[in-house]
Amino acid sequence: MYVSFGRRLKALGRVKIGAGIRFDGLTGWCMLLVIAMLRLYWYIMLGVLWMMYGFIYLCFVLPIRGIVRLCKKRKNQ
Repeated sequence: MYVSFGRRLKALGRVKIGAGIRFDGLTGWCMLLVIAMLRLYWYIMLGVLWMMYGFIYLCFVLPIRGIVRLCKKRKNQ
């Protein structure tokens, strides 16, 4: 069986999404772009949540711990 280079490239160019759904050509590239954007949004959301956690820890938790530590130190003196 002979498989030409062009036919093989066309087969590799298909985008498979989900449970056996295939998109060809421009539709496939557009769906790939949409899926890539959704994944990017997900990782941006995770990054924002981690930054909020760090901000809350830095601005609220650390000063409260410092104040509690100072109060305990002065109380023991």
